[in-house]
Amino acid sequence: MVFPTFVSPPSMKVPQGRLWLGSYFGGMHIYDPRTGSITIIDQRKGLSNNAVMSILPDDDGDIWVATEHGINIISKAGTVLNSIYREDYGTGI
Repeated sequence: MVFPTFVSPPSMKVPQGRLWLGSYFGGMHIYDPRTGSITIIDQRKGLSNNAVMSILPDDDGDIWVATEHGINIISKAGTVLNSIYREDYGTGI
Protein backbone atom coordinates (compact mmCIF):
# COMPACT_ATOMS: atom_id res chain seq x y z
CA MET A 1 0.00 0.00 0.00
CA VAL A 2 1.42 3.39 -1.01
CA PHE A 3 0.29 6.79 0.25
CA PRO A 4 2.29 9.11 -2.03
CA THR A 5 1.13 12.45 -0.57
CA PHE A 6 2.21 11.73 3.00
CA VAL A 7 5.08 13.67 4.55
CA SER A 8 5.25 12.79 8.26
CA PRO A 9 1.47 12.84 8.44
CA PRO A 10 -0.53 13.06 11.63
CA SER A 11 -2.31 9.78 12.25
CA MET A 12 -4.43 8.00 14.83
CA LYS A 13 -6.24 4.72 15.30
CA VAL A 14 -9.84 4.95 16.49
CA PRO A 15 -11.74 2.34 18.50
CA GLN A 16 -13.49 1.00 15.38
CA GLY A 17 -10.04 -0.19 14.26
CA ARG A 18 -9.70 2.21 11.37
CA LEU A 19 -6.53 4.23 10.86
CA TRP A 20 -6.98 7.94 10.15
CA LEU A 21 -4.06 9.40 8.18
CA GLY A 22 -3.60 13.06 7.38
CA SER A 23 -1.67 14.07 4.31
CA TYR A 24 -0.15 17.33 3.17
CA PHE A 25 -1.66 17.37 -0.33
CA GLY A 26 -4.46 14.79 -0.30
CA GLY A 27 -6.65 15.47 2.75
CA MET A 28 -7.66 12.70 5.16
CA HIS A 29 -7.35 9.01 4.36
CA ILE A 30 -9.28 6.50 6.46
CA TYR A 31 -7.92 2.98 6.15
CA ASP A 32 -10.07 0.04 7.29
CA PRO A 33 -7.80 -3.00 7.78
CA ARG A 34 -10.78 -5.35 7.96
CA THR A 35 -11.85 -4.58 4.40
CA GLY A 36 -8.69 -3.05 2.96
CA SER A 37 -10.71 -0.02 1.85
CA ILE A 38 -9.46 3.56 1.91
CA THR A 39 -11.87 6.48 2.19
CA ILE A 40 -10.52 9.87 1.15
CA ILE A 41 -11.93 13.07 2.60
CA ASP A 42 -10.63 16.15 0.83
CA GLN A 43 -11.78 19.60 -0.25
CA ARG A 44 -14.20 18.09 -2.76
CA LYS A 45 -15.97 16.44 0.19
CA GLY A 46 -15.99 19.56 2.38
CA LEU A 47 -12.60 19.58 4.11
CA SER A 48 -11.36 23.16 4.59
CA ASN A 49 -8.01 22.37 2.94
CA ASN A 50 -6.07 19.29 1.81
CA ALA A 51 -3.07 20.02 4.08
CA VAL A 52 -3.86 18.20 7.34
CA MET A 53 -1.86 19.41 10.34
CA SER A 54 -3.49 17.64 13.30
CA ILE A 55 -6.13 15.03 14.17
CA LEU A 56 -7.94 14.68 17.50
CA PRO A 57 -10.96 12.58 18.54
CA ASP A 58 -13.63 14.00 20.84
CA ASP A 59 -15.77 12.31 23.49
CA ASP A 60 -18.65 11.82 21.02
CA GLY A 61 -16.50 9.79 18.62
CA ASP A 62 -16.19 12.58 16.06
CA ILE A 63 -12.77 13.54 14.72
CA TRP A 64 -11.46 17.11 14.75
CA VAL A 65 -9.09 17.82 11.88
CA ALA A 66 -6.94 20.95 11.67
CA THR A 67 -5.79 22.01 8.23
CA GLU A 68 -3.83 25.00 6.94
CA HIS A 69 -7.12 26.87 6.41
CA GLY A 70 -9.33 25.86 9.32
CA ILE A 71 -10.75 23.28 11.68
CA ASN A 72 -13.15 20.53 10.63
CA ILE A 73 -15.36 18.11 12.52
CA ILE A 74 -15.71 14.75 10.78
CA SER A 75 -18.12 12.03 11.90
CA LYS A 76 -16.75 8.59 12.69
CA ALA A 77 -18.51 7.50 9.48
CA GLY A 78 -16.34 9.94 7.51
CA THR A 79 -18.73 12.82 6.78
CA VAL A 80 -17.63 16.44 7.25
CA LEU A 81 -20.10 17.78 9.83
CA ASN A 82 -18.77 21.32 10.20
CA SER A 83 -15.86 23.49 9.09
CA ILE A 84 -14.52 26.66 10.67
CA TYR A 85 -12.42 28.62 8.20
CA ARG A 86 -9.51 30.82 9.20
CA GLU A 87 -10.85 33.51 6.88
CA ASP A 88 -14.08 33.67 8.95
CA TYR A 89 -12.25 34.54 12.17
CA GLY A 90 -8.93 36.06 11.14
CA THR A 91 -5.67 34.49 12.27
CA GLY A 92 -6.78 33.88 15.85
CA ILE A 93 -8.06 30.32 15.49
